[in-house]
Amino acid sequence: MENPPKHFASSTTASSPSPEQKQPGWSQEVLHPRQADRATRGWFAQARHEQYPLWRRREGAPDNWMVVGGRGAGKTRLGAEWVNALVRGFSPFTLARHGQIALVGETFSDVREVMIEGPSGIRAIARGEPPRFEATRRRLVWDASGAVAYAFSAEDPESLRGPQFAAAWCDELAKWKHMEATFDMLQFGLRLGERPVQLITTTPRPAPLVRRLMADPRFRQTRMTTRDNARNLAPGFMASIEARYARTRLGRQELAPKPDAPPVSTSKASVSTISPLRAKARKGFLCAVKSRIPGYIDTPMRALAQKSPRAWQ
Repeated sequence: MENPPKHFASSTTASSPSPEQKQPGWSQEVLHPRQADRATRGWFAQARHEQYPLWRRREGAPDNWMVVGGRGAGKTRLGAEWVNALVRGFSPFTLARHGQIALVGETFSDVREVMIEGPSGIRAIARGEPPRFEATRRRLVWDASGAVAYAFSAEDPESLRGPQFAAAWCDELAKWKHMEATFDMLQFGLRLGERPVQLITTTPRPAPLVRRLMADPRFRQTRMTTRDNARNLAPGFMASIEARYARTRLGRQELAPKPDAPPVSTSKASVSTISPLRAKARKGFLCAVKSRIPGYIDTPMRALAQKSPRAWQ
């Protein structure tokens, strides 16, 4: 397998050349003229360099790709374009067309409303006639090629027992309810073709599986931030969201994610997450309330009540 030209080497750092600098020239040297023409009119010309796997044609390149990105960083668009490229056999995404694909999300609703029919979903970005979505059979069908993509929910890992695939797109892995079981069942199903491939797009949470995959040499790692995609977001969004969340744990997780950062709880705030003054005031209030309930009086309060019984009547 030939390596890409040296001046178009892959990189996922902010200092890398822009797509406009390296992708058009790469298309003329590597792609068939017809493919190059279609590519430059589509995702090839629109993608940021970290969204386009120029590294894929390198000898020994991994078949698995893990993309960790902030909110609005372009993960869903990347995933949809990846599936589109696999079905059509576009290089450098793939060396051959893929006919059996798994789409795995947190729920069936997420797969349909985000991955398939969302604004950046597979049907929305399709060139020409979009694939048919058969809701009752939970699948997408490309009539021209016969390719099929099946929808699966992480709520039901056992549904992946039996089917087999040549590729899989896993979206928001860190949110999956049965993360380990669903991922394991999927791996046993990736057994079609010469080189089964999979893409994981997720906002990171430090779950054990996410950490293992980030350290797995069989996965290509790419990180994206919300700011990277600012030109495709609503005007004023970045300024507003950064002013409110830039210095918070939630902002660090959702805008410039790091998989090894501690998770941000979405449940009710505990005493430890409230400011020290509010925590102290709350603790004092609860002690005062509990002291008037016989079943909740702790030892110091009970002793004081015995010495001065009128004070607690």
